[in-house]
Amino acid sequence: VAFIFDNVSFKPDLQIGKHSHNHWELSYVICGQGLRTIGDRTEPIREGEIILIPPDIPHVWHFDRDKTDATGNISNVSVFFETSLLDGLINIFPEISDIMNDLRIKKDAVDFRGEAYDRIRALLRKMRNLTPQARLPLMLDVLVTIAKADDFRLVGKYNLLSNAERRIEKVR
Repeated sequence: VAFIFDNVSFKPDLQIGKHSHNHWELSYVICGQGLRTIGDRTEPIREGEIILIPPDIPHVWHFDRDKTDATGNISNVSVFFETSLLDGLINIFPEISDIMNDLRIKKDAVDFRGEAYDRIRALLRKMRNLTPQARLPLMLDVLVTIAKADDFRLVGKYNLLSNAERRIEKVR
């Protein structure tokens, strides 16, 4: 699987605790508010935000129980992909190798703004109703858009998990 597309709706209490993983995460909050911690920063969750988290950055979302949809759920779209996807695209499509290399070296989590935000949001919304095969070309468009984006805000820097957090992460 080149990437995982996860369109979810669930009770705020079911959000997983602080964790990190070795793949990229692009997260779009459709419904919900609260606080999120990404790396070294804790900030309010904004409904509609789209955040890119590079591999290995610890993060957690804490959604408020009273800021949900009519069924008591929060909802979001998350797309997970490994750096090997970017490497593969570089090998297959030399035309985008510079752009994918620019994305590959990003280390900090960002919140998209402006035209990039509008484009990514539209693509993620469209992907919600498609088959995995039909999502492929749109995912390439998403990756190129995030790689070329110049209107974003830093929302977290990489920091290592403590030994205790690492042990908890292993159990999780």
